[in-house]
Amino acid sequence: MSINSKINYKQDIINLLPLTENDFSIFSQIFAYKNEYTEYMKYYSQGIPLTQQEVLETFIYRLDCMYTQNSGISFIIMKGQIQIGFITYNILTNEIAYAILQEYSGHGYVKAALRLLLQIIIQYTNKVKATCHPENIGSQKVLKSVGFINKGIIEKSYGTRILYELEDLSSFLNSNFNNDEAKFNIVPKSMKIYQSLNFSNKFQQILQRQTTLIPYINSK
Repeated sequence: MSINSKINYKQDIINLLPLTENDFSIFSQIFAYKNEYTEYMKYYSQGIPLTQQEVLETFIYRLDCMYTQNSGISFIIMKGQIQIGFITYNILTNEIAYAILQEYSGHGYVKAALRLLLQIIIQYTNKVKATCHPENIGSQKVLKSVGFINKGIIEKSYGTRILYELEDLSSFLNSNFNNDEAKFNIVPKSMKIYQSLNFSNKFQQILQRQTTLIPYINSK
C-alpha cells in the first residue's frame, strides 16, 4: 500500500510514505548519530546519541502505535528516492512531531512534509499541536509558516518546550492550499488498511515481546 502524496519544492519532489518495518535505517541515522551532530541533535535527544537498542525500541513504538494500537500514523519523508527524515501524528493527543537528517535541515523539506501531513490528518482533527525546543529557531519558523501559533512555554518530561497550536485546520487548509500544489489519495479514518502490509513473522514476534531486540538489528 502506498499513498500518492507529493509536493514540488524548489524543483525537489517531497513524498510521504507510510512507515514500515523496512525503515529502521533512517531512525538509526537520525538518533544513533555521529558525535559531530551533537549540537544539532540537542533539540531531539538532549545531545546524547541513542544506543541501537534504544533506537529500535523507539522504532517499534512508532510501528506499534500505527499498526497495532491505531493511535498514531508515521511517515518517512522522501526527497525523491532518498529517505531524509520522518514525521508523525499522535491521534490521541493531536500532536505532530518530526526529525530530519542534519544535512537536509534548512532547505524547506520539513515545511513541505508538514504541509502534506496537515492535509492527511484533517480527517482526524481540526486542531493540531506541536512542541519544539526554545532554541530551535528553524523549527519555530517552520511551524509559524504553516499557521501554528505560539502558546507559550510548557514543561515536558524531557525538558522545557514551546507549545504551538493550529486551532482551525479546516479553514487554514481551505485558504492556503490549492489542488495543483499537492494531490492525495487520503488515508481512510479506519487504520485497518495498514494491516494489508503483512509484517514478517520475526517482526510480529518482536511486537509481542517474544524475542529479543538486538538479534533483530543484527539480522537486518
